[in-house]
Amino acid sequence: MSFFFANLKPLQAVQRMRRRTLQPRRTNKKPQAAEGLLTVRQVAENWQVSERTVRRMTEDGRLPVIRIGRAVRIPSGTSET
Repeated sequence: MSFFFANLKPLQAVQRMRRRTLQPRRTNKKPQAAEGLLTVRQVAENWQVSERTVRRMTEDGRLPVIRIGRAVRIPSGTSET
């Protein structure tokens, strides 16, 4: 890494280092589901089926689904049919 910075002008090296330090830290915290919404994993555990089965049911339209970005949530009032 020092070889890379050696080829830059001093100001460019400082700017590159600042860019690296200003990035937000990543956390290992899992996002919590909103109250009344369940994750695919939670539904699968409650119904004792695989996650793939639950995903298939959402794709077929047998389960109502709420998408929050790429996350899939299922309303908690949904009953197994």
